[in-house]
Amino acid sequence: MESGVGATRVVLDVDVGIDDAVAMVYLAGTHAIDIVGAGSVHGNCDTGTASLNALRVLEVCGLTQVPVAVGAEGPLAGDAAYAAHVHGSDGLGDTGQPLPRRALEQESAWDQLVRIANADPGKVDLLALGPLTNLAKALEVDGDVLRKFRRVVIMGGSGLEMSAGAVLEGDWNIIHDIEAAQMVFDSSENITMVGVNVTSPTVLGPNDLDLLERSETRPGRFVWQILQFYLDFYSVWWDRRTCSLHDPVAAGLLLDESYALAEKTGPVEVIRRGVEARALLRRSHRGPDVRVITSVDGARFASDLARVISEYSGNDA
Repeated sequence: MESGVGATRVVLDVDVGIDDAVAMVYLAGTHAIDIVGAGSVHGNCDTGTASLNALRVLEVCGLTQVPVAVGAEGPLAGDAAYAAHVHGSDGLGDTGQPLPRRALEQESAWDQLVRIANADPGKVDLLALGPLTNLAKALEVDGDVLRKFRRVVIMGGSGLEMSAGAVLEGDWNIIHDIEAAQMVFDSSENITMVGVNVTSPTVLGPNDLDLLERSETRPGRFVWQILQFYLDFYSVWWDRRTCSLHDPVAAGLLLDESYALAEKTGPVEVIRRGVEARALLRRSHRGPDVRVITSVDGARFASDLARVISEYSGNDA
């Protein structure tokens, strides 16, 4: 990738389903991000499929030199669960994407995180878009590893304590590995939590969808193709043809913090509620302060995302 001068260096931790893929294409298309590595994790699909999907997306974007390491196949405790009903059995909307043309790294995703963090402390950002198992396993290797990243932006959590009767989409990145999530939130002061409280209501509008549908670039056509399964799923949720932009919103906030309209700071506790769990700002919890995003300029972000992807240029994509 021919990144712009002063591009932000980022390592990705991803369970590559449809919204992870859209986030990756968006970041690459801005030319303001230098992706220095990616690690796969269980979540939207199994880890092996997520690994191949990461390679596929990077290839679509022309980023054929970015290493992809295989991560945890399941949570720290219990069994892995997947979301084929949301992302398709292949994680990319059952679109039959070709196999990638290069191999995965031999290094584990958590060892990759430790290596990158220690090689250049304070100079690289970490964007975690799936369950936090790899981050927790990296902490088991190096208890200070997350502090060595400049920023750690996490797509997960539910923001502030919810009132009775509040309805939010499932906090799946937390639910998929509750123990790992609490380890991560308790580990460092440089974490930004971008939860379903702000990602669920951020959706693609009609003009955004029109831009994406008319894109003539390879990445744009790829995004439009994989989005169809996602749009079908969310059309039931929203009662119109659209979709929530979970992982892309977190990617957008890593790139441009002005998308955040409001935030609070405090410790985050993972609260179990039956078979579910939510990560919430809880001032009674003893832990480091986390930056919790409570409001975003969703319409502006969705418009910017559609424009960047539809007009994607460069990288020999």
